Amino acid sequence: MIAKRCLSIFLYLIIISPTCVIAQMQKKLTPQPGKVYISKTMENLELLSDSTWITSIWHSNPYSIYRIKNDTLFIKEAYNWYGPNNSHGYKVIFHPYKIFEINRDTIIVENVFHGELQLKPDNWENPLVFVSLEKLRQPINNFRFLKLNYANVFDGSLEVIVDSTRRIIYKKYPSPFKHNSGKEIKWSRYLLPAEFENFKNILALSLISSLPNTRGCSIDEPQKDFTVSTNNKTYTTKGCILYYPQIQLFNYLYNLNKSKSVQTKSN
Repeated sequence: MIAKRCLSIFLYLIIISPTCVIAQMQKKLTPQPGKVYISKTMENLELLSDSTWITSIWHSNPYSIYRIKNDTLFIKEAYNWYGPNNSHGYKVIFHPYKIFEINRDTIIVENVFHGELQLKPDNWENPLVFVSLEKLRQPINNFRFLKLNYANVFDGSLEVIVDSTRRIIYKKYPSPFKHNSGKEIKWSRYLLPAEFENFKNILALSLISSLPNTRGCSIDEPQKDFTVSTNNKTYTTKGCILYYPQIQLFNYLYNLNKSKSVQTKSN
C-alpha cells in the first residue's frame, strides 16, 4: 500500500436536541474493538485504543501510535537512521493529518500526497472517507455457490467450493516446485447450519463484487480467483491483490481444512 503521508483534520461531535444543534471538538477517537472502517479504495482502519490503531494508510507500521490535539491527528513514525562515517540515531516524527468529520460510522480525513507528482497513483482518494464495514455489507440472497482457486509456486494450489446445500469440496495439492510442501488433501463435507450463516456473513462483508474482473499481480504473488453466484448474478474476479475485506474471506476458506464446524453429512 502506498503511504498516505499527510491528513489534516477537523473533528465534530454533533449533539442533536429538539431545539438546537451543538457542535463541539472531540478530543479523542472512541475505540470500538473489532469495528473496521473501509475507504472507497479499500484502505482499512481499526481503532484498538485511544492511542493505537491498525491501518493500511501507514505502511511502515500498520500498528501506529496516534494522538489528537485540537483539530489535528498526529501519527507517530519512529525509526533508526544511519549516515556517513558510522553516524546513526533514533528519530521520531509526528505526521499531521487534518480531520474533517467523524461520527460512529464515518471518518473523513484529508489525504495529501508528498511524493513526486508523476508517481501519484491514479486512484488517489482525497478526502479519504472511511465508512464502517457493516454499513457497506452486500446482500446475500439466493446464494448458489462460491468457488476459490488459489495457486502459489511455494505453497501449491487449492480449490474450495461452497454451495447452497452447505457442502464444501476442498482440494489442496502440494507445490511441484518445492520439496516437502505437504500432502494432497481431498474431501467433501458440510458446514453446520450456524456456521453456514457465519460463512454468508463473512461473504457479505467481503465486498467481493466490488472488485474488478482482473486484479494486479506482483512477482511470485499467489493467484486468488473467486467466482460467486448469488443475488441471481455470477461474479468472477481473477488476480492476486486482495484488500482487508477479501483477505478475511480468503483466510476463512483456506483454513476450512482445520475447521471444527464441519460434518460428514448434511443433516
